[in-house]
Amino acid sequence: MKHFLQDLEDYIGEIGGHRSDNDSTTEDGNHGIALHIFDNIGIQYGYVLDIGAFSYKGSNVTPIMDKYNIDGLLLDGANKYKDERITKVWLEPGNVVNILKSHDCPKNLDYISIDIDNMDYWVLKSVLEGGYSSNLIVLEFNPIFNNDEPYSKKYKKNAKKNDGETALSSNYGASLHAFQKLLSNYGYRLIHVVLQNEHNQPSSNNAFFIKDEFDTDNLFQNGVTTINKLFSTPFVEVFKQKGNKSKFKTTDMNVVKDNLIKSFVKV
Repeated sequence: MKHFLQDLEDYIGEIGGHRSDNDSTTEDGNHGIALHIFDNIGIQYGYVLDIGAFSYKGSNVTPIMDKYNIDGLLLDGANKYKDERITKVWLEPGNVVNILKSHDCPKNLDYISIDIDNMDYWVLKSVLEGGYSSNLIVLEFNPIFNNDEPYSKKYKKNAKKNDGETALSSNYGASLHAFQKLLSNYGYRLIHVVLQNEHNQPSSNNAFFIKDEFDTDNLFQNGVTTINKLFSTPFVEVFKQKGNKSKFKTTDMNVVKDNLIKSFVKV
């Protein structure tokens, strides 16, 4: 009998899930995988957290909340649709822990999703340093970097994906290896990378990390082997090409990356 963490790509889109109001940003591919994992590891704490939820329908954590009838905290800096189930708050590394405390978010969680389109690495780092822990984490990474490049955009207060510096380009976030290094320090293992959604559209660059205790067969113990297997070829998201052309005067991936490395930091 195969381990439940094997062949996770088979569960992309298997169990419906929620989708955002903009189908082009749908992340349904995450939902089937998360539901499959929780069907196997169970719900331990009864609480989930979404940092950058966008909307209730678009959140990665709401299918878990709905199926298992558990509570959660959904945070978003804009709350574009004025959804009463979303807490509108602007998160920074320096305030995120206090915000979680003020909303009585427990430190032990079942599931964390983070996708704030820019300072994800620094906010997640603060959450972990603040003593928060989750059995499963899903996050968005910048796929332009190689697997041996632990780079993150320098911290900048109030950074937004459409500000003058980011310009809806590849100038955002952190590499997969940067997140892997950070999370390995807290007992997590990279277990899957979602590179397409349930419609087989290559529009996703999300990674799952699980507490190492659940990898009972040590399928993902070797981090180097795992990251090279799960993410073999760097790329630029299609919807970043226009921003790259505007900001860097080119869509050549290597030229764009060289420019990013000059301003990013190794972590």
